[in-house]
Amino acid sequence: MKGEALKLFFLLLISVAFGNVSLAQNQTNETDYNISVNLEKINHVMAGGIGASWHAMGPNVVHYADLIGRDNRTCKGSAYGGNPPVVAAFDKAWDDVCRHATWLGLDFIRVEIAMEMYEPEREKFVWDNDEMKTLYRILDHCQSNNVDVYMSMMWQGVEWNAHPGINRLQSSPKSVTDFAISYATLLDHLVKARGYTCIHWITVNNEL
Repeated sequence: MKGEALKLFFLLLISVAFGNVSLAQNQTNETDYNISVNLEKINHVMAGGIGASWHAMGPNVVHYADLIGRDNRTCKGSAYGGNPPVVAAFDKAWDDVCRHATWLGLDFIRVEIAMEMYEPEREKFVWDNDEMKTLYRILDHCQSNNVDVYMSMMWQGVEWNAHPGINRLQSSPKSVTDFAISYATLLDHLVKARGYTCIHWITVNNEL
């Protein structure tokens, strides 16, 4: 079901895209195009599959006004805090979210994290707060459904490793060594202590 739905979706996108091109060509030089699609022939398989981003960060949005005096938007992304609470009363909501991800056929997830989730103070790691429990829920889904995970550090977001005079979300790490140790400690916890084998890629900074 999910495979057929994806095929139909992408066929629609391709048809619309090429339909627009064909129309433009017909208006200029009257050239006709014929498009044929063979779903049985595979030309290329993406290493990461078809997927989406999934934020693990919690509901406390930090506004620019709190950092640099601008209040026209939030600074942690449109999906920040978009997960259900990690309490038993919302298990059904989590089931719905995961079922939807499965129905979409997502076999690649970019899991977005921040250092403040697990090391809010230098060398003080927290593994059982709501944000980490949210991360475990996401990774549990990926582990159970053979979804490849790309861990993406969105920002460090911690005062203890920010440069003086620069807000914590926009600052590069004051200590790159501390940043590296922090990230490595998180991955060690996820891969060795919790046994997640679904993590295949990581990035050290969002889109940079």
